[in-house]
Amino acid sequence: MKRIIVPTDFSKTSWNAALHALEYANILNAEIVLINAFEEAHGGATAMLSIKEELRKDSNREVNIVLNELKNQQLAAGITIHALSMYGDLTNALHNYVSTNGDDLIVIGTEGRSGLGAKLFGSNTSKVVAKIDCPIIIIPPKYHFSLSKGIACAISEFKDINDSDVALLTEIVSNYYKPVLQLLHITTEEEAVEDDLILPFSEFDTLETEYIDLIGNNIPEMLENYSLKTELNCLVLLKKDRSFIEKLFHKSVSSEMINHAHIPLLVLRST
Repeated sequence: MKRIIVPTDFSKTSWNAALHALEYANILNAEIVLINAFEEAHGGATAMLSIKEELRKDSNREVNIVLNELKNQQLAAGITIHALSMYGDLTNALHNYVSTNGDDLIVIGTEGRSGLGAKLFGSNTSKVVAKIDCPIIIIPPKYHFSLSKGIACAISEFKDINDSDVALLTEIVSNYYKPVLQLLHITTEEEAVEDDLILPFSEFDTLETEYIDLIGNNIPEMLENYSLKTELNCLVLLKKDRSFIEKLFHKSVSSEMINHAHIPLLVLRST
């Protein structure tokens, strides 16, 4: 059975991500694992042991409260849900769990004025995306789950995509009201002069696809405008598409995404 990992810090944002995870669990026939990572402040050895035990008890109590609340949701019927407290910072805790138990999917919330806030580019969520070898869905705060509109994959060059990630994306797209994957070919104005005509991804032979060229130098603005115009429910990025990721998440443009992004991101692995 597939597994969806949901980090929680007991905030409203992480609760919203957990509700999204329920939706994806039904789509993917997956179980859910809630994880709370905890660590103590620095201090003497004896004090640290005592504090660690208290923090562990607090974490266990709080994560099981979330577990029971999630199980009480109507969508949770038939879904197996587990809860874990793990010592350490969130990124290392998730890395250890994924390395030991498999890499199905992480669904994580992020803070910010418009969805992709400081945490995505400065703390936990950005570290998770950078370090964890696993497909990840990033949920903006207060975003309500929907598959009624569109899903698009932003690319700047053609790479092979991890086979299990292709299967995951195919399953998700197939559940959309209009099951069409939009492939957004991103090029700067300078690159567009020498760029070849976009070609299909062979990985998506089983899906209906639509190819769109987006040309310009302000990538976040292009994606924001496109997502608003076409009312996307999700934007897919390829993690190892380095030329694109560097353009998109470079410090000089990340603030644009922070200010404007408003839909979930699905980060997949390319090879």
